[in-house]
Amino acid sequence: LTEIEIPASVTTMSGAFRYCESLTSITLNEGLETINDYAFANLPVLQSLTIPDSVTSLGNHFIAEDLALTYLKFGGGVSSLTYEQTHLSRNRDSEPALETVVFGDGVESIGEYAFSRKVYGSGYYDWNNCSYPNLKNVLFSSTVKNIGDYSFAGLSALNNIDLSEIANIGNYAFQN
Repeated sequence: LTEIEIPASVTTMSGAFRYCESLTSITLNEGLETINDYAFANLPVLQSLTIPDSVTSLGNHFIAEDLALTYLKFGGGVSSLTYEQTHLSRNRDSEPALETVVFGDGVESIGEYAFSRKVYGSGYYDWNNCSYPNLKNVLFSSTVKNIGDYSFAGLSALNNIDLSEIANIGNYAFQN
């Protein structure tokens, strides 16, 4: 199985395709409302994922260990995103390929540590070799107003970002 299209009739996704090692493409259609914990986890060659606007509930670790993922778009149905929802790996030796993250209209808040990798070592947070080394592009919709503490800390490849619509930026949000 290399490609799958989830029809609009499916409203909830659980881990039906977890550990599908050859799955490179998943198309999610409007109509999907809930993505449960680990729903798309452990897909080692999945390259792109767009969460439709119809999704209003997003489980934790839903993309855990999808290290080949280069493009991730969050639709506007989920207004607030947390670290537990957005992280790809806690393994400090892994190197996620993620290059682009897009926050669709309706996303309002990006929680603390959302796209930094919380790796605790030697009594302090260690950003070396434990972030998203390829993440260059972060595109915020005009609805994003809050960015939490350390949300994008340690992103050494991050290019220009437009913060013109953001109202609140947390401590060390872009520490590098």
